[in-house]
Amino acid sequence: MPSLFHGADATAHSDAVAAYLTSLKSPTPPVAPAAATSDLVEAGKALYEKLHCVACHVAPDDSKADASKISQKQVLAKFTPGTLVAFLKKPSEHFAWIRMPDFKLSADEASQLAAYLESAADKPVERAAPTDETLILKGKSLVQNSGCLNC
Repeated sequence: MPSLFHGADATAHSDAVAAYLTSLKSPTPPVAPAAATSDLVEAGKALYEKLHCVACHVAPDDSKADASKISQKQVLAKFTPGTLVAFLKKPSEHFAWIRMPDFKLSADEASQLAAYLESAADKPVERAAPTDETLILKGKSLVQNSGCLNC
């Protein structure tokens, strides 16, 4: 995601956009998938290795950092429960500009890969969604006027 905001107000603008986007969430929480078994996680790790995902990514269970690769430590913060499988099956359906190839994964393969990624990723910090209507409206205006909708 590009940095759209710069200068002294960058953090305040980013917080306002985050507040607005958070306000768009469905009031009904998504249904979390069943807990992954160790067999599912191991199958996912084997598939991760077979697909050579490390060519572009730092695995979530790898402690090394590599600025030239996308870390997968925050996969749980990026995807709501149950949505990672759908993304892995058809990445460009969710983000048209994405460089990730479509590996034509079956539902089982996508579930295995998601189980591995989710099992090793950092747990997200739970925070209450902002409810300040002024902040949310400021975020909406920034989304509409700062270039966010160009993507």
